[in-house]
Amino acid sequence: MRETEILKEIQTAFPYYGGRLLRNNVGRLRDVRGNYVQYGLGVGSSDLIGWLPVDISGEKRAIFVALEVKTEKTFPTLGQRQFIQAVKDAGGIAGIVRSTQDVRELIDSYL
Repeated sequence: MRETEILKEIQTAFPYYGGRLLRNNVGRLRDVRGNYVQYGLGVGSSDLIGWLPVDISGEKRAIFVALEVKTEKTFPTLGQRQFIQAVKDAGGIAGIVRSTQDVRELIDSYL
């Protein structure tokens, strides 16, 4: 399965958990004047960014989620691994996922 297919499958399944995931394309393009315009959250930021509502002491809180989608044959860059670690260190849910099952396991291990 291609990365875009895995990505769409994960985005479609994620509302089951009550959360939301948004596509984060990162890169740069030239505008009509020839100037580069950067887009996305930044180099290394994950493919899918969002939140998952979690009950903490009776209050609903949104936990930040960052998912880097890869196929079985592709691997994250150093920048992507560093972004994932930074999100985890800050208390968010982050990881490299290759399927909806990987997402399920990531969330279950967080909860």
